[in-house]
Amino acid sequence: MINLLFSALAWGSFYSDDPFKVAVTAGKEAQRGVMIAIEEMNDNPNIFRKIKQLNYNDEGYVAKGVMNAEKIVEEGTSLVIGHKESYISAPASSLYEFNGILMLNTSSTASSITDSSYRYIFRTIPGDEIIANSIAQSLKDSDLGEVLICYSDNSYGKSFVSSIEKSFNNYDIEISDRVSFSVGDEREFKRIIDRWKNYSYDSVLFIGYLEEAVKFIETEDLGAPIFCSEALASNRLIDELGDKAEGVVVPFLFSPKRSSFFTKYRDRFNSDPNFVAAISYDSVKLIERAMLSGAESNDEIANYLRNMSPYFGEANIYSFNSGGDVENGNVHMKIVQNGTFEDIRR
Repeated sequence: MINLLFSALAWGSFYSDDPFKVAVTAGKEAQRGVMIAIEEMNDNPNIFRKIKQLNYNDEGYVAKGVMNAEKIVEEGTSLVIGHKESYISAPASSLYEFNGILMLNTSSTASSITDSSYRYIFRTIPGDEIIANSIAQSLKDSDLGEVLICYSDNSYGKSFVSSIEKSFNNYDIEISDRVSFSVGDEREFKRIIDRWKNYSYDSVLFIGYLEEAVKFIETEDLGAPIFCSEALASNRLIDELGDKAEGVVVPFLFSPKRSSFFTKYRDRFNSDPNFVAAISYDSVKLIERAMLSGAESNDEIANYLRNMSPYFGEANIYSFNSGGDVENGNVHMKIVQNGTFEDIRR
C-alpha cells in the first residue's frame, strides 16, 4: 500500500486529465507521421497523459496561418508541428514563444525562424545552410562551377539563396546570375530565360515550390543540369514533368528504410512516407523521450531538448544547438534517371 501510494505521488503531477494537445500545421504528410507517433505514445503505459492531435490547414496564406496560430493558443495547445511555409512559421513562432508553446518545425528551412534564439522554438528539419552545403558539394563533385539561380521572391527563397551564396563562396562556385520570380508563370520564366542567353553557365539552380518548378522546367530547355531545392523532393516532380524531369537533381532529407514506422505508414496509407512524415514522426517521439525522462512542463521539455544526448530517429540523428536548430543533416542528393530518383554516387 505504501509503495502504491508513493508511486501515485511520484507520478501524480505527470498524470493529467487534460490532454497534451499537439497541433499539426505542416500538411497531410505531417499529420500522418504525427498520428502514428501519438498512437504509440497513447499505447505506452509509461506515458501518463493522453496525447491529442489537432489538425490545421494554412492553405499557403499568411493571414490564415496567423489565424490558425491564434486558435492554437486559445485551445491551450502544448506543441505545434509546423508550419509548412517559412513565411508563415516566422510570424507564428513569435506568438508561440510569447505563450510558452513548443514548436518543432518540420518543414520550414529559413534561418529567420530560429535566429531569435527563442526558448520554445526548435527546428527538426535541417536548415538552409546544411542543404546549401550539400548542393554546393554536389556541384563541385560534378565539376560544375558556373551557376544560374532562379529563386522565389519570398522569405523561403531569399533565405535559401543567401545560404547558397555563402556555400558557393566556400566551395569556389561562381554565380553567373541570380534572379527572383514573384508570379511564377510561364511568361515570367520565359523573360528570365531569355535574359540568361547572354550568360555563360554550366548548371542552373531553381529555388521554389513544385508547381513553380514544373512551369520553369517546361518553359524551355536550358541545355544544362538543373538542381533544385529540397521542397521538390517528391515523385510528383517526375509525375508532372515526365521525360523533362530526366537529369534534375534534388536534395532529399530522408531515405526510407524498413522499420516499424515505415511498415505502419505503408500499411495504413498505401504509400511510402516522405521526409515531412518521417521528421514529424521523429519530432513527436522526441517529446515522448522527454516525457519518459521526467519532463512535464514545456519549460522542462525545452530544457531536455537543448541538453539531450543524440537521438537516432527515422530521418536524422537529432541534437540541437543553442538556437534550437538541429545540428545534423542527413541529406541525400538524388538525380532523376529513367523516370525515378536515384542516389548520386560520388
